Amino acid sequence: MRSATLLAIALLAALSGVASAQQPEPAVSPVPVPEPVPASDPVPAAAPAPAPAPAPSPAGDPEGRALTESGVQQLESSGGLYQDLTTTMSKDMESVFLREVGRRRDSIESSYKREAGRLEDDLRERRNEAIDRFEQFLARHPTNRRYAPEVMFRLAELYYDRAQDDYHRAVPEYAEQRALWERGKVADEPKEPGKDYSKSISTYQSLLERFPDFQNADAAYYAVGYCLNAMGDSYAEREQKEEAQVFRTRATSAFRSLIEHHPKSRWVAEAWLLIGESLFEGGHYREAVEAYTHALADEDSRYYDMALYKMAWAFFQGNDYPTAIRMFKQLIDRVDSKRSKGTLGAMLRSEAVEYLGI
Repeated sequence: MRSATLLAIALLAALSGVASAQQPEPAVSPVPVPEPVPASDPVPAAAPAPAPAPAPSPAGDPEGRALTESGVQQLESSGGLYQDLTTTMSKDMESVFLREVGRRRDSIESSYKREAGRLEDDLRERRNEAIDRFEQFLARHPTNRRYAPEVMFRLAELYYDRAQDDYHRAVPEYAEQRALWERGKVADEPKEPGKDYSKSISTYQSLLERFPDFQNADAAYYAVGYCLNAMGDSYAEREQKEEAQVFRTRATSAFRSLIEHHPKSRWVAEAWLLIGESLFEGGHYREAVEAYTHALADEDSRYYDMALYKMAWAFFQGNDYPTAIRMFKQLIDRVDSKRSKGTLGAMLRSEAVEYLGI
């Protein structure tokens, strides 16, 4: 702590300078030496000692005034140095503190990433083991009506999870390779990764074909539509509009199959909402309104607010502004009257108010 040492020296110098400046040495009066007295004469009485000469007044002494002014200047100079060193020391301490905080934060993040990476590797290994075992079971017992449907359903879910994991691992690698390509370090432009749920989709479809009475068949129909829709969105993000439309059309077909075969399923409201989304993205606003209307059949559905919001937008895009305004106001009234479920309604209300300019 070099600055702390300098600070102490400066403070001592300032204090000693003040002491020397404010305390001039008093003048010393000469003491008279008595003359020797003859032995025959009697010893005379002691004469009173002369009063000491008064110390010169600093105000009247040029040298004292100069000494005082010098001390004040030294004090001011030392005080300035003290202030500068105080600021320096404060900055040094703050810098040390921030470096220590940063070091500990980096250490914690590094430890967390290592542990998270280890857990992800372990999860990935266990998932692959489960996939191998399910595939082996289905190879030995493809028609077992008691266990094969459930195994196929779980296997399709694992395929989906693996596809998600593959995609999320590919994205940062793609970003790194693209940065190198843009700097001329890589010859070929890297291909942007997309979401591929084809194995999951084919497994669900095979399940529905072989075991149409499976107890979770409605969930399997929904999963097929969901995966197809997600792949369509992935193509759209990569500006491949034709491929995106193909997958969205297939998704709509899967959702309609769910609605047809399982009209009482808990997935029906969301299926209608996603059908409306696909039609909306394709610019078919009138058909989208029809799908959203079906999604609004159950007012207790957690998708009700979103369907109402999207319906308003469909009317707006179809240039039916009065109806769009009425639908936005209906959403606002629903949220304000506490009939809305969860926090989504409040978020949509804020956007509705903004669009209406209220």
